[in-house]
Amino acid sequence: MKKIAISLILIITFSVYAQPELDLEPDKIEFEDVFNRLENVLLINKGDQDLIIDTIRYNKDLYFVRFDREWKYPLTIVPGDTIVMDCLLANYFLVTSQDTTDTMKIFYSDYNEFEDLKIKIKYFDDDDKSGIVTGTVTDSNGTVPNAKISFYYERTYLLDSAFTDSQGQFSKSLPEGDYIIVTEKDGYYLNFFNNKFDSYNADILEVDKDSTINVNIRLVPKLAAANKVSGRVIDFVSNAVVRKGIIVVRKGKHTPTKLSPALIEEADSIKSYTGQIKSDGTFVIDDIILPGYYYIQAFSDFYLPAYTSNNSQPAIFWQQTDSVFIQNTVENQTIVLKRDSSYGGGIISGKLYIDSTDTNSALQFSDIIVFAENVDYQEVFYYTIPLKDGSFEINRLPYGRYRLIAQSIGYKDAVSSSIFDINPTQTIYTNAKLNFVLTSVKRNNHKVVDKFELYQNYPNPFNPTTTIKYSIPQPPLNPPFVKGGKPGGLVSLKIYDLLGREIKTLVDKKQAPGTYSVEFNARNLPSGIYVYQLSINGFVKTKKMILLK
Repeated sequence: MKKIAISLILIITFSVYAQPELDLEPDKIEFEDVFNRLENVLLINKGDQDLIIDTIRYNKDLYFVRFDREWKYPLTIVPGDTIVMDCLLANYFLVTSQDTTDTMKIFYSDYNEFEDLKIKIKYFDDDDKSGIVTGTVTDSNGTVPNAKISFYYERTYLLDSAFTDSQGQFSKSLPEGDYIIVTEKDGYYLNFFNNKFDSYNADILEVDKDSTINVNIRLVPKLAAANKVSGRVIDFVSNAVVRKGIIVVRKGKHTPTKLSPALIEEADSIKSYTGQIKSDGTFVIDDIILPGYYYIQAFSDFYLPAYTSNNSQPAIFWQQTDSVFIQNTVENQTIVLKRDSSYGGGIISGKLYIDSTDTNSALQFSDIIVFAENVDYQEVFYYTIPLKDGSFEINRLPYGRYRLIAQSIGYKDAVSSSIFDINPTQTIYTNAKLNFVLTSVKRNNHKVVDKFELYQNYPNPFNPTTTIKYSIPQPPLNPPFVKGGKPGGLVSLKIYDLLGREIKTLVDKKQAPGTYSVEFNARNLPSGIYVYQLSINGFVKTKKMILLK
């Protein structure tokens, strides 16, 4: 009898404790102000069986969530494993007093169990600052029903969408602000506001409080052509597909393609081609009129724009990529997007000037993109496209010191001479100036690396992920490098604790000259000071970083 009783106890004990257990660290988050809108939450399986997450329910009108790995329901977390979730208060301008307390629910074990993540927002605005946009979509034959109209807030953020009814009409209430409108319908070229064909040349629609604006959109049917390009867009951190955004295919200024006389009239207004990223992360741009060299660039919410890449690295600057010759069918083009850092409230606005003695230059302000680069971390944080008069505004910047970099394909960059320090006492700069000198350049690295460099990790302190950036110089290698060294070499990047014990090897391979970034995830490590060390061709450099949980 005793043996039977003991066996029953063991069976009951095992059935009680052999189960998944979801733990959230922290289980409460607060958004203090517009400069503190991003919080990290750890999803930890503290049980001894696989934990299956069925879904996460939250207010998608306010928040955006992402993870450090590919996310697809149902998702398995093995015992002892941790997933890092970013929770971003994206639509902070929509928060009212009714939204200041909220709960995110994470369901697992076939919806039988869940954990709550409590959310507190400490700022709001109950004043209704919205306007109405109405309009009609037509083509040469009349109205177009079931066309999709997407509204991009501040040119970059996909805020909302609508569809035309049977009469080709639509109506949408939107928060006040500046928008570009994108209209999409099978069989037509993607149309931007005022009948433009890409996000660079799109006109701005300004929505004011209590305003009603009527816009008329005329779609252009695609011209049948055999040339098309396809590929996919992926997240640099998680390697997951990016499920929404815009692809722009446009000719480079230094690789012009002349149109035949028969196609000038049809193609003159279509200097670039655009399409939407599909929900599976793929894109197809078809009916490209003439074969030729094109640059392919992706734009998506919460990412920096990037071009096609052949080395699994984000190509943010045009000099880091190459034009693609599109003739007939070109497949398997990959664009790697880097997450932006626009989680603040800082603003840098100003004017862009084009300095040119070439009166025949076709360069327009809308051909230019302006980046804000944090000078301490040498990382691009956000971007904008200037208006037709050269004015620009880069917003949502966190505290930090920035310089501005303006680019147009085929031309030398314009770099601001001033540094803009966004801090608690000054968050807005209004008189930034950039002088764009029209000097054609050949393709080259965005920054010619002339010395070995290991940068301070960012963020620091961090929890639990941080980025480590380093540069490998172009030859010749000068002292203290090994004499006669070849370009590039075997690169080793390792993490140590303060006792000198190796924690992890992040890089151990040959790399060509250039600048690289590596993510380090310390989710299984305790808080403390750690050391990261980079070595190549006999040169060694070390820096410290702080993990603060």
